[in-house]
Amino acid sequence: MQLMFSNMLFRARRVGASRLLAVSLAAASPGLVSAGVAGVLKTDVKALSTEVTYSSISSRGVPLVTYIGYELTTSYSGTNTTNNVLLVGELTITDPAEVSTLVFDSANSDSACSAQTLASPNRVRLTCFVGTLRQGSGAKVFQVFFKAPKKEVNGVADGDLTDSVTLTGTTLYAEQSDGAGNTNNAVAWNGPALVTLGTTVAGRIKSVLPKSGGKLFSGNGGIASGSDVLGTSVTVPAFSSYVTTEIVETEVSAGSGCINSVLSTGKCYVLNLTIKDGANATVIFADKLSITISIDQSILPQRLKPQEVIVKYDGAVVGNCPAAGVPLTNGMPCINSAVRIKDPKDPDRNGDIEIEFLNYRNGSFSIGDA
Repeated sequence: MQLMFSNMLFRARRVGASRLLAVSLAAASPGLVSAGVAGVLKTDVKALSTEVTYSSISSRGVPLVTYIGYELTTSYSGTNTTNNVLLVGELTITDPAEVSTLVFDSANSDSACSAQTLASPNRVRLTCFVGTLRQGSGAKVFQVFFKAPKKEVNGVADGDLTDSVTLTGTTLYAEQSDGAGNTNNAVAWNGPALVTLGTTVAGRIKSVLPKSGGKLFSGNGGIASGSDVLGTSVTVPAFSSYVTTEIVETEVSAGSGCINSVLSTGKCYVLNLTIKDGANATVIFADKLSITISIDQSILPQRLKPQEVIVKYDGAVVGNCPAAGVPLTNGMPCINSAVRIKDPKDPDRNGDIEIEFLNYRNGSFSIGDA
């Protein structure tokens, strides 16, 4: 990236690069694109998910890594060739103390892009080298991913949905004046793209995941506790593109969709798992999707066996997998394992019931209703 950027500046000296470097991000105006020799350049920026859970580390030392993702689309219309097109953006976070954990994921981002944390607080600079655009050029599309920051409780944006990351930017390109005073070498992006951090519901986890996949969980590292009696851990396999994911756990009272609970609270629990692609369609994975539900011992009758916890998927009772590690192929999940944990050295897990399901897609699980 450093070599390409240096070459761009060398070539741009012949076409008035001093003006290019003098353009500030704040002064760029969309009106500049309609005049001059370069035709019309437009960059649209969108957030792949407008709400993302903070990254965190559970008290068990298990890291929850969530992602913020953006898609940048630069399109061109005109008859002349436009050289040295460069996208320069800035991510601003509400709480400056969190910028150090807003980390660019170079492994999953487009190779034409790079990022650096700026010396002044709460900003990260994003740079994507587009190069040359000419008549008939298709749109250049870049996807970039950042590991979401960890929440800092310090009196700044500590309340629910008050913290956010915003991406704005400018498209720069090296073109000479058209003779009428129009330098025509900068245009602001169509945006900005804002991502709200955190959720108002404790049992709700939201994230974008790059195509390499990832692992998300609720509870204490996916483990239930007395204060959070249902824990969920989801291992998402690799896919052909990014996906958006959401875990939502809700409690259902007796008589309100929970007819005959086997749990000591008399209540049931619902896990809604949603995984969609960029077209907002449910993802069907080629590899198995692993979903583990942990039920805390505090709501389990002492003699209740794991096999007696009925789990329904979209209203149908879930059965066992045909063999260990082998999912069904009919769209239904299956139970890969169901165990009562016996581990006196780990009071968080001792006495809990853990059930692992395998499937190729997401869905809604109802837990505890006989």
